[in-house]
Formats: sequence, C-alpha cells, structure tokens
Amino acid sequence: MKPYLFAWYILVAIMMTAYLVVGGTRMGFGLWYLFSPHREREYLIDSLKPHVDGSSLWVVMTGIALYAFFPRVFRTLFNGFYPLIAIIFIVLGFRIIALAMRTKLKSRIYASIWDVLIALGNTIPLFLLGLTAGYILKGVPLYAVGQYNVNVLGYLNHFTIVAGLLTVLASTVLSYAAIAWNSDGIIRIFARKWTFYSSLIMCVLIFDLALWGLLLSPYITSSLRSNQLLLIVPGTAFCASIVLPFLVWKRRFKLAYAAATVVMIGLVVTFFLTIYPHLQAIFAQTNSVRRFNSQGRGVFFSTIAAERGKYLPIYIFLMLATAFLQIRMFRLHHKSVHCPLPYDEEDEYLL
Repeated sequence: MKPYLFAWYILVAIMMTAYLVVGGTRMGFGLWYLFSPHREREYLIDSLKPHVDGSSLWVVMTGIALYAFFPRVFRTLFNGFYPLIAIIFIVLGFRIIALAMRTKLKSRIYASIWDVLIALGNTIPLFLLGLTAGYILKGVPLYAVGQYNVNVLGYLNHFTIVAGLLTVLASTVLSYAAIAWNSDGIIRIFARKWTFYSSLIMCVLIFDLALWGLLLSPYITSSLRSNQLLLIVPGTAFCASIVLPFLVWKRRFKLAYAAATVVMIGLVVTFFLTIYPHLQAIFAQTNSVRRFNSQGRGVFFSTIAAERGKYLPIYIFLMLATAFLQIRMFRLHHKSVHCPLPYDEEDEYLL
C-alpha cells in the first residue's frame, strides 16, 4: 500500500474511533434508560448534553472520505450491508423524532412511547454496528466484482452477536460514567450502579471474543499473532476493562470515563489492525472507478480518487477543527445536573 493510502487508512480509523467514543457517550444510555423512574429520565438526557455537540460530524466525514476517495470500498460496504445500514438510519430517524417530541408533549402516555423509541434508537444502531464489525472480522467472502457474499441469516452467529453486545456495553459504560460524572443525587447513584454492572458484563464479553479469536477461530487474529507487539492494543483495552469496576466502586467517575474511553479506543484500533492485511488489496485498488453515466460523473469521481493524496492536509485540518470545536463546546456547556430528588451520597451499595 502506498504511503498516502496508508495515511488515509489511519485517518479513517481515527475518525471512526472518535465517532464511537463521542457517539457512544451520546447513545449508550439507552440500554438501561427504561429502568430509571419516569421523572428522572430528563436528568439522564440533560447530563449528557455537553458530550453531544458535533458527534455526528465524524461519521459524516468518514462517509464523505470513502465515497469520494475510495468509491470501491464505499460501494462494497453498502452493497454487502445495506439491510443493516438501512435499519440503522431508520431507527436513528425515529430516535431524533422521539428526543424532539419528548420535550414538547408532556403527556405521560406519549412520553412513555417516546422513551421506548429513545431506548431502542440508542441501542439498536450500536448493536448493528458491532454486529457488522464482527461479521467483517470473522471473514466475509467476496465476489470477483467486489461485492460481499452475505445473506440476512448469515449475519447471526455467536461471534457477531457477542461483538454487537460488546459494542453496546462499551458504549453503555462510556455513557453512564459520563452521567455519573456530570450529575449528582439519585441520578448519580443510578448511573453508578449500571456503570458497575455494565463494566462487569463487558469484561466477560471481551474475554469471550479474545478466547474465540485466539483459540476457536485463529483466522480473526492472524495479523495480531504474526506481529505479537500489536497485542499490546487489545491487552491494554482488557486491562482497562478490569480496572473499570474498581474505579466505579470508588466513585472515581472521571477516571472511569477515561478508562472506558481507553477500552473503546482499544477495541476499534484492534478491529482496524486485524482487518488491515485483508483489506489493503481492496483499499488500494480504487483507481479504476466504473463510469456511472455518459454525463461524466464517473470521470469526475475517478479524478478525485486519483488526486486523493493531495486532499490529506485538508482532511487533517478538518479533523483538528472538529476536535477543537467539540472540546471547546464541552468546556463551555459542561456543568453538573442537579436532581432535586432525595438521595444519599453515602450509600455504598450497588444493588
């Protein structure tokens, strides 16, 4: 792979990592959202507001980069996984509507309906993203034309389901650690409890995937085992996941959020390290783009793809600007959410 193509691969990995960290913080609360009392749910949402600004920009930038500069990768992914991608976009649309309508319609019945849609809209996309990643890791046969040879039932197996659940649980730990960090009272107690339980489940799921990858299906970790120095990345993620329950127990919520971020980054980087040897052929061979029609659209995108090395500085600048704006917005809007309900901060129990 040419140096500038490798640089693009790293940029795509960074953008997806940033989205899963920021977006995971924004969406991870859905798993246990319905377990909270109705009158406390608005405080859960308010405590995450400092983390949501511009989080979708990362996935938009990733999609634009693949569509413009690596059309074969973009076409292959969408041709193979369009059922899952369609479900993700539909569910996210309902989620946006539910979040908007919940604050406008004060009826208890309507609010309960919106709450169910919010919980599903947060959890289902994360699960399907992890399911897709697990399917790619497990090995996807390709047609000669570069299309995935998949079927709907083929998405479901032990490895892909565990990968989907791990994505949900890692995002849940991120989200509820952030809620505990940005709130007080009974909301903090609720967030602390579910952060603790979610972190324990996450440790089990990481161990399950590691056991599967190292022993039951060594093809998945072949690139890591060929260069054992790379095992530091998943090892760091696993160590951070083990430390997480202890940090939550001791109410070190900022450190717990940092550890959860390390886990998410480790998981995403491990994914990109694992698929790199199998992806570099299709990632590099994108110079010849099929002409879409006689009006020159295919020629236009072929020209852009041929000059993609020149667009690296522009994308790096956009990434730095996005990161700066998100950090700036977080500092401007970060404040603790006070829940005016009875609470006992000295409670040591997580039951």
